[in-house]
Formats: sequence, structure tokens, C-alpha cells
Amino acid sequence: MKHRWTAALTALTMLGSTVPMAALPETALIAQAEEETPISGTYGENLTWTLDDAGTLTISGTGKMYDSNMIYKDDWESVQTVIIEDGVTSIGGYAFERCTNLTEITIPDSVTSIGAMAFRYCSSLTKMTIPDSVTSIGEDAFQYCASLTDITIPDSVTSIGCNPFRSTPWLEARQKEDPLVVVNGFLIDGQTCSGAVTIPDSVKSIGQGAFQYCTGLTEITIPDSVTSIGVSAFYNCTSLTDITIPDSLTNIGSFAFKGTPWLKAKQAENPLVVVNGILIDGQTCSGAVTIPDSVTSIGDAAFNNCEGLTGISIPDSVTSIGYNAFNECTGLTEVTIPDSVTSLGRNAFFDCTSLTEMTIPDSVTIIGQFAFHHCYKLTIKGYAGSYAETYAQEYSIPFESLGASPEHPATPLLGDLDNDTTVNASDAAKVLIAAAAMGAGEASGLTEAQIKAADVNSDGTVNASDAAIILIYSAAVGAGQEDAKITDFVH
Repeated sequence: MKHRWTAALTALTMLGSTVPMAALPETALIAQAEEETPISGTYGENLTWTLDDAGTLTISGTGKMYDSNMIYKDDWESVQTVIIEDGVTSIGGYAFERCTNLTEITIPDSVTSIGAMAFRYCSSLTKMTIPDSVTSIGEDAFQYCASLTDITIPDSVTSIGCNPFRSTPWLEARQKEDPLVVVNGFLIDGQTCSGAVTIPDSVKSIGQGAFQYCTGLTEITIPDSVTSIGVSAFYNCTSLTDITIPDSLTNIGSFAFKGTPWLKAKQAENPLVVVNGILIDGQTCSGAVTIPDSVTSIGDAAFNNCEGLTGISIPDSVTSIGYNAFNECTGLTEVTIPDSVTSLGRNAFFDCTSLTEMTIPDSVTIIGQFAFHHCYKLTIKGYAGSYAETYAQEYSIPFESLGASPEHPATPLLGDLDNDTTVNASDAAKVLIAAAAMGAGEASGLTEAQIKAADVNSDGTVNASDAAIILIYSAAVGAGQEDAKITDFVH
């Protein structure tokens, strides 16, 4: 808090030229009192913080922290102890980044997550005990904590971001014990490996960036226990030529194999690289592309920055389109999403600046944020009342209705057989004709929707009683009873 002490001295100097000497001791006392007053602020909708002159930062209240530095840059070095009181539910991203003199922190059981880069560059922090309540640790959370030798990670942690412990003595010690560092079934680091590596059966997931830039790695065997590979897991492993992938693998993050000889060889065989039904890479494609029926999902960033792609045909086998799937495909002009697809990921068509038309079925119930950001020419086509229409309205995207969905037809207006939104004698006549035909043993000549509209008394049949109710209701409306309902005349 050096900046406030400097400000106090400046104020005293200014006062010295105008205030009698006898008054200076009192002024000095005021300055000293101000210096000892803790600074404070808010850091969440219901959270406040205070930093006292002893360097103790206390966070209190309820709810989540913001994802940003909590205090001003000038005060980073003043923080020595952090006390997070019960009620706080998360440690925000960047919360204590560069608090280089922080040595002690208390985390309550109310905290469930530690955000990205939350403690990065906290170079004096030596020990971290994470409570059982925490389930996730964000990327780079403890990166460059140069004194951090002791970390307690509970079994409750089920999600670990990219390189959370990079450049810490704790990680370096673990790497010396075993170059494959595994925490709760997550392989979080293998960057010191070389040659052919077999991952043990204890591993359930290969973490984000786990082997990135591991240039000595030549071969990797992944066991059946592994179900997911994180973002950039093998990114730029420039010697990796052979990968054994089990059928158990169901989730592959973006750029997982980018920059590897293995991927380049696969692209040479077929520009559409598919692993266990996941289309993981199509970035070398050009022109109009037809995705094969063997594909069940278009993976994250599969066609990222594929400027040569002009058209895409997606089969009914595909159920999801991932994050950044067609990001910056600037040549793509038109896309039809099949009825099998239920979700479009965040940024799915971000910066597809030539995209003019997209047909989205009502099977799609999830569309990620910024899915069509910077698609300035785009018109979305979809069914009335669908999520596609709701999304288009929310993001001010032009929408062209295809009418009522054939899967979810609009409920007919009771009594309105000709679908002109008016119930009148013409509708009653159609009911009488249909009733007469059925009475003679013939077909009614009505559609299913018309039969529903005709049976105004809900007795399961279409007959003269329904026609009479329609006529009475029509006469009442014509006589000025505009608020009347047709069901009011059912006896």
C-alpha cells in the first residue's frame, strides 16, 4: 500500500506551507490514521474484500468471485495472507495472480472451483490444501508458483485444466518419480516423456496439453480405460508417428493431435480424419464436402480456418456439431442441418462471413453463444416456435419461418376447419357434409387436424351437434360478443 503512504506525505508537504507548525502533529496523526485504514471493495454480486496493513486479504459474503484480479496492481505485493470466509463458492480466474508475497491461504468447504490462473506467479506460496468441496481446477491455476512444494488434491476434483501446476517444484518432483503425472485418474503431465509410452490402466482421461511440445515422444498406446483426450493433448509432438486409440474413447478435444506426423499421415490418406465416429479434422479440405455416414459428431475445431471449404453435406448420422467446428470457414455459403442434430457448439460458425443461409430443424435445442458471430449475411430458416427462431431473435439474426413443424404441428383453432383463423357458417357446413358422409359409411374427407377442429364438444365424434355449436358461436361473435369462447356454448 505504498501508494497511499506516498500520497499522505505529499499532502503533508502541501499542508506545511499553509498550516501553522502547531497544527502539524494533529495533521500527522490524521495521515497515520488514514494509513492504517484498510482498503476494500466488491468482488462478486454478494462478495466484499478488505486488505489491512498487515497484508491480510479477507473475502466475505456469498456466491462466486469475479474472473479478474481482485485488487489493484499497486497492492499485489502487499498481500501476505488470504482468508476466504465460508459462503464464498468459487475462487475466480486471476483472483490472486502475481500476489508474489502471498504465503498462506485459507479456503473454506463452501468453495467448489478454483479458476484459471487464480494463483499464477504467487512465487512465495509454499503449501496449498484444497478442500474436499472443490471439484474443478482451472488451467494454469498454480503456474509459476516457484516455491510451491506441497499440494493436497482431494478425490473430489474431477476436472483439471491445462498445465495447472506447470513450473512448480511440486510438479518437477512428481515428474522425477514418474514422467506420467496422474491425479485422480487424470493424466495431467507427460511432457518429460520420450520414445514409446504406454499409458497405465489407472488413467481415465488425458488432460489438456498433457503432452504438448513433447518432441521426444514417438509412440503412444492408450488403454481402454481412457474415455477422453483433452484440448491440445499431443499438440506439436513433432516425432509422434504411431498412436493406438481404443474404442472406449468418446471425447476428443480440439487440436488434440495437431502438429503431429500421425495426423499428417491420416490427412494424406483422407482429408476427413475420423476417430470412433468423431470427425476430428477436415482442415485440409476444399470445395464442397460430403461427410460420411460413419460420423456421429463433428468435433471441436474440426474445420477451423478451412478457407477453401465452400459447402458441407451433413448426414443423418450426426447428432452434434462441436465448439469452433467451422470457425473462420470464410468460403462456406450455405448449410442444412439434418433432423438428427440436437446441438450446435459455441462459435460453431464464428466468422463464416460468406454464409447466407442455414436451415436448422426443431431437433436442435442447444445453440452455443456466438455460434453465428460475424455471419453478417446470414438468414436462419426454421420452424415457427422452434429454438432456432428464439435464438435468431435473441441475437438479431434474420429468420425465415418454414411454418409449423411436421413433427409438432400447430394446435388447430377449435371450430376452424378451413384454417382461416375465423369460425363461421362455412366451417359448420364442412362439419355437416363430413357428418353426412360418415353416416353413409363413407370417409369424412377431413384431415386429422380438421377432425380435431370439428369436434368442438370433445365427444369423440363429428356430427350435427358440433355444427350447431359452431353456428351459435359464430352468431354470438357477429352480434358483438367478441370475448366469447366456443367452449362457452358446449352443453
